[in-house]
Amino acid sequence: RVLEGIFAQFGVVNNNDRIYEENEYLPHLDYLNKKIGQNRLLGELDHPEKFDVSLSKVSHVIEKLEYNKEKRQLIGRIRILNTPQGNIAKELIENNIPISISSRAAGLVEN
Repeated sequence: RVLEGIFAQFGVVNNNDRIYEENEYLPHLDYLNKKIGQNRLLGELDHPEKFDVSLSKVSHVIEKLEYNKEKRQLIGRIRILNTPQGNIAKELIENNIPISISSRAAGLVEN
């Protein structure tokens, strides 16, 4: 199963009550796309405590990330893997339970 959609919307309040800007994300896009080219940008079903992805918890691989300047969005595509966590994600999706993407960003949060 392949899913596509908005990975980040810049300049608006997100689900975490934060506002992200392009200057925080885009400097990392080349690095991420290099990992995508190597088929190495993996993700987990839950929001992990640490930044390193645990291979035993992988649920999907990110296949595409691109910036849409006009819409101020980062658009992406993931492929759900046939792993235990990926199968949970598939079941959630098939039952119309929304799942979302987290950037797992690190930084300072200001009021």
